[in-house]
Amino acid sequence: MSTVEKHSPFEFPPLPWRSIAMFMLLALAMSEGRAASVGGGSPPMAGKASMSSPGKQLKQDYRVTAIPLQIVLDAVTTAEKSTLAAPRKNQPLKVGFAREVPQPYQEDLFPSLSWELLPDGGRVAAFSVTSPGARAIRVAIDVEGLPEETEMRFFGRKNSEIFGPFTARAIRAQQAGGNSSNTESAQDLFWSPVIEGETAGVEIYLPASVEGGFPIRAPKIQHLTYSLQYPNEENLFDIGSSAYCNIDVKCRDTVPDNLSAAVAKIIFTDPDGTWECTGTLLNDNDTSSWIPYFMTANHCLSTQSTANTIDSYWFFERAVCGGPNPTSVTHFTGGADLLATGASTDFTFLRLRDTQISSLPGIHFAGWTTTNPTGLTVVGIHHPQGDLKKWSQGTADGYTSWEVNGTDENHIQVTWLQGITEEGSSGSGIFAITGEQDGQQLFAGNLHGGTIPSCSRINLALYGRFDLTYPSVSQWLDSSGSGAYLESPQQDSFESGIGLIRGWTCQANKVEIQIDGGARQQVAYGTTRPDTAATCGDDDNGFGYTFNWNTLGSGGHNLRAFADDVEFANVNFTVTTLGVEYLEGVSGEATLPDFPQAGDNVTVRWAEPHQNFVIVGTSRRLNIQPAAAVPLAQFPANLESPQQGSFESGIGLIRGWICQASTVEIQIDGGASQRVAYGTTRPDTVAACGDSDNGFGYTFNWNRLGNGTHNLRAFADGVEFANVNFTVTTLGVEYLEGASGQYLLPNFPRSGNDVTVRWAEPHQNFVIVSFTGS
Repeated sequence: MSTVEKHSPFEFPPLPWRSIAMFMLLALAMSEGRAASVGGGSPPMAGKASMSSPGKQLKQDYRVTAIPLQIVLDAVTTAEKSTLAAPRKNQPLKVGFAREVPQPYQEDLFPSLSWELLPDGGRVAAFSVTSPGARAIRVAIDVEGLPEETEMRFFGRKNSEIFGPFTARAIRAQQAGGNSSNTESAQDLFWSPVIEGETAGVEIYLPASVEGGFPIRAPKIQHLTYSLQYPNEENLFDIGSSAYCNIDVKCRDTVPDNLSAAVAKIIFTDPDGTWECTGTLLNDNDTSSWIPYFMTANHCLSTQSTANTIDSYWFFERAVCGGPNPTSVTHFTGGADLLATGASTDFTFLRLRDTQISSLPGIHFAGWTTTNPTGLTVVGIHHPQGDLKKWSQGTADGYTSWEVNGTDENHIQVTWLQGITEEGSSGSGIFAITGEQDGQQLFAGNLHGGTIPSCSRINLALYGRFDLTYPSVSQWLDSSGSGAYLESPQQDSFESGIGLIRGWTCQANKVEIQIDGGARQQVAYGTTRPDTAATCGDDDNGFGYTFNWNTLGSGGHNLRAFADDVEFANVNFTVTTLGVEYLEGVSGEATLPDFPQAGDNVTVRWAEPHQNFVIVGTSRRLNIQPAAAVPLAQFPANLESPQQGSFESGIGLIRGWICQASTVEIQIDGGASQRVAYGTTRPDTVAACGDSDNGFGYTFNWNRLGNGTHNLRAFADGVEFANVNFTVTTLGVEYLEGASGQYLLPNFPRSGNDVTVRWAEPHQNFVIVSFTGS
């Protein structure tokens, strides 16, 4: 059978047929590692979660109070409609497109709003935006410049839908980890929840503590062509828009209601428009937690900035086969945290932020398995073309590649016998009865794409293999000791200066990292991590690698991590440099106000050994200068961090090099000696040592020591080669959570240059996120 180039996930021709004998051989040639599985479950009923609860109220009733400022866009043009035409390669179902509001509404709306004084001393104003003919709408708000206490609420016709309040502070905290490759669309614009109909209302509330004016901009909207929640209304055309051979999920007794209840339709927005996919709630093996972990496809979304915009729709299905359209669809907002994503098996793993999902009556968390489903009957549950939930059944033929004639067998090929999959089904799960978990149907992969849908011939679909995805998500789903976790860098993080590539894995002979597709580099593995004992059964699971991020250059980069050649992390991050790989001879100190809370402040100082800023003081304590170092004899070794008289803060690295040793140990404040990882590659030591495998390092949270002066001694084979005193400055806790802050440091490193630093929670410190000048 001839093949042609693939286009969209549902526009490639049937793959060359493979023999059943070959597939059975693949089934026998499974991974040597043990299969893992977790059964599905449903949390205890906790009351109906509702978006129209008493807390979801407007400050004024706009059924009675008119909205003075009403922004109406022109009719949609043919050019705008054309953006919904034939899909591009590897994109999900497009359901909306961006439109700019007309002038003069592009600019600051504050002067045009009618502000009302409320009894609590606060002020409130509202405006509406209409895009004629829209089935639903999203409004973009520019949060830059909004006071942190600003509250925004969004509402639909007759106040039937109310979402919020959303505070500027909370929005900024959620956006802090977003992908800023497109500054306006990805970072500063907050997309409202999806509002049904062609008009969306926006209410802005300012507490009495907020004085004066500030810019309010709503420069864009998303014009959606689908009504997503009210299926009985005549303007809804996604009901029944999928192919006629799709089968309603309620029309097959073989689909347990609870399994169907784990599947939802999601809507999300990026700079190119608004899109729809399907995803599945996955259970973890902690019976006391019901964390809404959600699996969908990488080709649907792969960045934190897009995950911030997710709305999810639950129970978009009929109650019985042939029954009326649903009236109890539940709509959740708030976005999601992107935990892991990967293109190889086309997965994106999220944690939905609205925990009310776990309280929704009837909600279910699907079980999962890493067992090979080849030869088994499998089912798919999905929302083709955004339609009511459908069911498909077929056979798992075996492992194959996404690419025609490819050799990396990272997908499961399925031949459908009943039903099909289409655009909008992307990201949905495939379920198999493998004999595990009391015969439950278990999640085994997520939908990447399939042959061009047709009701008149055999249809194929390809699902990313969950057994290959599993190492990237096991730390969240399974605490039985098979986990691995890359702690730094994280997806969409900012990195600067000399830092540490670090994390942990429970069991491996070697851990390697690969940056920007280059050669793999083995990292030191086996350092003590007491915090992993509960997961792994022992504590010698840490790995780390000292790295100068400046050597990569400013811009976006990629890092992959492997344990015994199995990939367990694939992250994209941004590096900001100061124009050189190692900046020498500069100094600077600055006070950052209102961090970590209003009224507090911290002082940061440039630390050349770290090529970054460290915290040297806070408004809560006095700085303490360290005592002098203890003189030592010359030794072919160097403790690079901490140094005598240095300041340390956050999570850092005790690091250095030594030419020859069997063991390297450190001792802090006279405590027990701790063995550190030794033998990492340090090309800069070749001249001194004659070889390069001389580096040592140990990840350490300086906050654990508390504020004040501390001492560290370093030993090689029991012989002391360093003894330094240093100062630790904390923010009052060992690990500060939920704080955010970004600050401009002018005239650094030289007059006319500017540096911007941002709080990075994984580092418990500030990182450089921008640099202007030369």
